[in-house]
Parts: sequence; C-alpha cells; structure tokens
Amino acid sequence: MELHLMTQYKEYVKKFNENPFSEETIELGNQLASDIAESRQKKWQELVENLDFCKDSRRAWQLLKRLDGGKTQQSNFTQVTANQVAHQLLLNDKTDSKSSQTKVVRCMDVEVNNFATPITNKEVKSAIKLSKNRKAAGVDNMYTEQIKHFGPKAINWIQKVFNACIETSKMPRLWRQAHVIALQKPGKDANDPKSYRPISLLCHLYKIFERVILNHMADCIDEGLIRQQAGFRPGKSCTGQILHLTQHIEDGFEKKKVTGVVFVDLTAAFDPVCHQLLQYKVYQLTKDFKFTQIVTMLMKDRRFYVTLNGKNSTWRRQKNGLPQGSVLSPILFNIYTNDQPIGPDTNHFLYADDLALTVQHDTFVEVEDTLNQAIEELDTYYYKDNHLKPNPTKTETCSFHLRNCEAKRQLNIQWGGTDLKHADNPKYLGVTLDRSLTYKRHCEATKMKVAARTNIIRKLAGSSWGAKPQVMRASALALCYSVGEYACPVWSRSAHASKVDIPLNEACRLVTGCLRPTPLNNLYELSGIAPPAVRCEVASMVEKTKMLKNPLHPMYGYEELAETRLRSRHSFMKTVEELKDTPSTDRCRIWNAGGQGRARQEALPSGEYLKYGLWKTLNRLRCGVTRSKYNLHRWQLADDDLCECGDVQTDRHLFECELSGKIDPGKLNGTLDDEAVRFLEYWQEKGI
Repeated sequence: MELHLMTQYKEYVKKFNENPFSEETIELGNQLASDIAESRQKKWQELVENLDFCKDSRRAWQLLKRLDGGKTQQSNFTQVTANQVAHQLLLNDKTDSKSSQTKVVRCMDVEVNNFATPITNKEVKSAIKLSKNRKAAGVDNMYTEQIKHFGPKAINWIQKVFNACIETSKMPRLWRQAHVIALQKPGKDANDPKSYRPISLLCHLYKIFERVILNHMADCIDEGLIRQQAGFRPGKSCTGQILHLTQHIEDGFEKKKVTGVVFVDLTAAFDPVCHQLLQYKVYQLTKDFKFTQIVTMLMKDRRFYVTLNGKNSTWRRQKNGLPQGSVLSPILFNIYTNDQPIGPDTNHFLYADDLALTVQHDTFVEVEDTLNQAIEELDTYYYKDNHLKPNPTKTETCSFHLRNCEAKRQLNIQWGGTDLKHADNPKYLGVTLDRSLTYKRHCEATKMKVAARTNIIRKLAGSSWGAKPQVMRASALALCYSVGEYACPVWSRSAHASKVDIPLNEACRLVTGCLRPTPLNNLYELSGIAPPAVRCEVASMVEKTKMLKNPLHPMYGYEELAETRLRSRHSFMKTVEELKDTPSTDRCRIWNAGGQGRARQEALPSGEYLKYGLWKTLNRLRCGVTRSKYNLHRWQLADDDLCECGDVQTDRHLFECELSGKIDPGKLNGTLDDEAVRFLEYWQEKGI
C-alpha cells in the first residue's frame, strides 16, 4: 500500500475506534475506498501497458493465469527424487568423448582481439541497466534490484573484477555454480525423471559479466553466422522467419511443385553441446583467441544441484552442455550449429534449434528421395559428429501442394529406420500450417485464445477499479490484440482471418459498453481502435518495409517471381505494399479511406474520464442503439414500448423527453458540460 493510503488508513482506524458511526468516520471511509480504487486502477493500467511477452514472458503468463482464475499445477505425490532428476540431466549431456578430440590450432596471421581494451565503467552500467528485474537469485542470494542500487564505488569494483577475469581467464568459483529448480512438464508422468524441466538460477553478477562479453562480440559473431539462422539475432523475428517459409511454399504453388518439409525436433538441444568442440568452433568463427579462452573459462568446471519438492540433490559436475538461463548460451548454440550441411537441393529455415528442412520437386517421389538423402547426411555427418540428439518420434513431415486429387498423400520419410510421422497441421514457431496454406486451423485456434482473454476484459468491466475507459482500452490492446495479431502478416490474407475478428470485436464492445446490435464501425470509432483488417494490413506493410530496407531481415533480397499464374493466391510478396508513413498514420489513413467523411483517430472520444456506467450510456446514445422501451419491446424483452411521459420511447425520443430535459444530440460528441452529464445520469438510472 502506498504511503499516503497507509496514512489515511491509520487515520480511519483511529476515528473508527472512537466512533464508527460518526459522519467524519463514514466520510473518511468513503474517501479511503475511493482512493484505493483509484490507486488500483492506476497500477493496473501501468501493468497492462507495460505487459511485454518478449521481455518478461514469465511475469505476463503468471498474470494471465491469475486473471483467468487458472490454478497452478499441483505437484502430485511422486517417488522421483532430486538426485534422480540430477542424474537424468547428466545423461542428457552425455557425449562420446573419443570423437571430440578437436584442438584449437591458432592462426596468428588472421587473429583479432576484441578485448585489447579494458571493460569500461559505461559498459558495466549499460549491462546492469539491461538486466531484468523480478528474477530469482542464484546461489549467492543477490538480486538484480540490489545490483541496480549499487553506488559508484561498487560499480568500479565490479569493473575491476570483470577486467581481472578477462585478463587472467579465471572467475569466482561461485559463478560456476547453479541452483536448478525441477518443474514437472504439463501432462507428463510425475514418476519419470525425464518429465521435469530444469530451470537454472545463475548468479546475476555472472549474467551481467556475460552480457558485457556479448556486447563486445555480438557484431563480430553475427557477421559469421549463416543466413538461414534467425534465432536470437538482431533484425530477425519469428514473424519474418515464418513469412520466409510460407512464401517459399507459395512460390512452389506458382511453379506447380510439391514442397516437402521435415520439422526436425532435437532432444534437449542445449544439453549435449560438447565444450571442446564448441571452443574449436568459436575460434574458427571469430578468430579471437582471447574470446575462445573466455568461453573455455565460462564452461569449465560447472556444478549444479537440483531442488524438487523442497529437497535438494547432491552437487553434480556438468561436463557438457550450455547453462540454461545464460545470456551467452543462445548465441553460443548458434555458433555450435553454424556448420550444418545445407544441400544444393534443400532449404533450411532455422530458428535456434527449430529446423524446417524443405525440398521442392515436381513429383512426390523426387521430394521423398531428396529428403531421405538430406536427413541421412544430417544424421551421419553432422548430428552424430556434433553429439546432437534428434528425436525421430517427435519429428514431423508435411507436403504442401494444390493437387486436390492427392490431398491425402503422405510423404514416406525415414530417419534411422524409423518412419517419420505425418502431420496434416504442423506448427512452426506458433503458427499452424496446412497443405494449401489456408490457415483455417490457426485462425480457429487464435480465435479461441483471444476469446479467453476477452473474458478477462469482461471481468474488468464488472469491477470498481478496472472499469475505466482508458484502462479497458489498454487492457484490450495488451491482452487481446497482442494474441490476435501475432504473425498476422503471414495469415491475415486468408479467407478464414475474419474468424479472429469476432472476439476482437467483442473486446471493443466491452471497451465501449455498447449493445450487440451496434454497428461495428461505431465500435471501432468509440473504442479508438482501428478495425482488425486495417491493423493486420498495416502490420504486413511494416514487415514488407523491413524486408526491403533491413539487410538483417530473413527475406532481405528475396527475389519475387517474374510471373504468377494463380490469381486466387494472395501471397505476401504479391499483394503487400510498402509502408508509406508511420504505422499509426497509415492505420488512420486506410481506416478513414473507408469511412463517410469522418476523421477517425486512434484515441478515445470525449467522455473518457467518466465512470464506466455513464460511459456506456454515452456511447449507446451516440451510436443510436440503446435499451429504449421501443427496442426492448421489439426484442421481446418488455411488455410495451411507452416512456414514463406517455410517448413511444424510441432512441430519438430519449433526446426529446421532457423528463430528462431536451438536449441536442450533437452535444454528446463534443466536450460534455454539466447539462449533458445530468442527462446521462438520468438515463443511466433508467437502464438505458
């Protein structure tokens, strides 16, 4: 509770103990309740406006589960011990040490040293600032919030420690230790040690040190990575990578070809990374021997213990694998997998360990032969040599084509004697695909997700602190539209995209408080949110602009087909234009182009400061769809259609009724004066 609220509360308790029924006590109580509601309202609005699944997904999902009334998974009784889980983690990173005898051979003529100059105070401060709050402490019991409050002397001391670590290639033993929390995977057998997901808690000072190292090397490493890798790299995103894959499939449709795809699944991808082989690859990519020494220092003699059901395992030594939760682990994994073979007849779409291996040919037999050969080469000459563990039982295949007569044709692909499973609707980076890229299943699933979030908005509408126009609008954008527009440049041109609009329209209806018969155009105007189709169109234009102008985009330089034969296909490259102005300006431009001369804007209209009850009444009167007696009688919800004044109570009559005071409807569209507020209060009491 805030300080001024605590002071008010203490004053109220004092007055209540003296005389609970005095006018002063009652007035203090009402004022305290009002201030608490206002404080909660402000905090909620700040929370939803800052809700970011990219930067703090754990916090965002926890919030959504609490709002949705979802219960956290209860840990059932299990006979699995912390030591058994710790042993399983060691089995995951077990490799064949005999085949890993790869030594770093220095090439002095081409070597570089990105650490020739010491770490500066500014770099340390920048790394500390980028550290995330609300993260669990490591074995040193130090939190990020504590480090962020360090003074200049402490920052200088950290700077000296970091420079000493780089110069001597030694670091504190405590930084090599990790506390692993074992969480049961949803729907998995609690008595199987493989059913637990390890969450590593590392020391935050160590993570800050890693971030300083990463800032020094990020550009150098990114230049050496293959173009097919889009994971954990600047300028690249899930949406861009999905677009790259789907556009490749669309081009196959235009060429009358079959596109066969294998979605490769790796078991515990980061765990079997061989440290000695990683050091060799780091040096080969960067030619920086000092950085290679730093990586060796970071990976050497790492130890961990596991906590399960309140009990700890013994300390274990991690011989291989990348520490989960480490800042450097993703980019080190990119380096480790950077040398995978890419055949001339295949295309690789990589996002970290998610690989979509594609082949295009005229016949299914050619596709199968090429994919089988590519998988055999990957398995024999790459995965085994690099100790990576593909999982054939979870690896899926799918063929994309427009040959309806062969709609049920499945690819015959094998991996080490195991037939790979066919998937009619494979999922890649969160988007569900299908044979002809209709995105029907994905739109239906997205509709269900948005509808669940809309229920949260409905709960806010019934609260005393969440039901405020600005709060409702911010909540709808943060909770509903963020899900409904994920990867929309990929699927928004589908014939099934309008299914997602249904729950989004309901969210706008809740923001405005309007009734169901209200025209959709009025909902968008009164909520200050552009129609979903407009927002998706501009999001596609933003992605097209990135593709054309950002060299880091996965599709930068993509060559569009000279001729297209399928008029019914609305592919990204064929139909999406470049952004003309800022996204907000273009949304308003496209939105206003379809209107009746009204200038719409992405902001709430006048009256946004009103209480939710008055706000609902105002919007219903504005759009001319109210709970008037005439409408209720027409909807068979009232016995007659007469007003208390004796006339038929139509929507127009509400402005002319002598009981409420006649008022010009135009007054409700501008600044509301006292007369307009009294008018609204009268009809609110009547349930309009």
